[in-house]
Amino acid sequence: YSLGNGTWKVQFQIPHFLRSNILYQEEKMKKRIIGILFAAMLVLLLGMSVAGCGYKPHGTFYSLQEAYDNGLLTRDDLLSIAYYNQSGTWGNEEVMGEGFDPQPKAPAELDSATERALCRCYWEQNKTLFESEGITDKQMGVRAYLGTYNGYIALIMGRGDVYEEAFRRYTIDGILFSISNYNLDIEIFAPDKEETEDE
Repeated sequence: YSLGNGTWKVQFQIPHFLRSNILYQEEKMKKRIIGILFAAMLVLLLGMSVAGCGYKPHGTFYSLQEAYDNGLLTRDDLLSIAYYNQSGTWGNEEVMGEGFDPQPKAPAELDSATERALCRCYWEQNKTLFESEGITDKQMGVRAYLGTYNGYIALIMGRGDVYEEAFRRYTIDGILFSISNYNLDIEIFAPDKEETEDE
């Protein structure tokens, strides 16, 4: 039709079946975009989780004294931890007596994936301190596994690249603990309650 100024405009009417197909393709594209955005958000959330203590097991590290004071460990647990830490009754002959039999380690050892996760969680819990000293989570290591007691894992955590030959010795409830490297200490890992209940 004429626009009145010497020009003409041609208008086409899209057939109904083509219009329906276009609308379908538009709806399909919207769903695809929503799906992509959702996947991107999921990746972002997972990335944030890994940046924190996103590895299993989740939980909190306590010093040996804190764990005992908070009732996570019994005195019998301490005796077994001291036995494994000192490879025998050394320093605790009187309190352990003859023929002391420690609680068996269950599991007997930690698998590499669990050790790596524990190292990451330990680093995250002490992130401010470690970052100020330029220490990465990859420098952390499980130096000794001392058993699991009522679900609480006893281990020696620390850096493997620093060694200071100075003994750290202390007693808890009359039980002696001796660590040969002053930069290391016995830690107790307490898994989150929700995680232990799920298992």
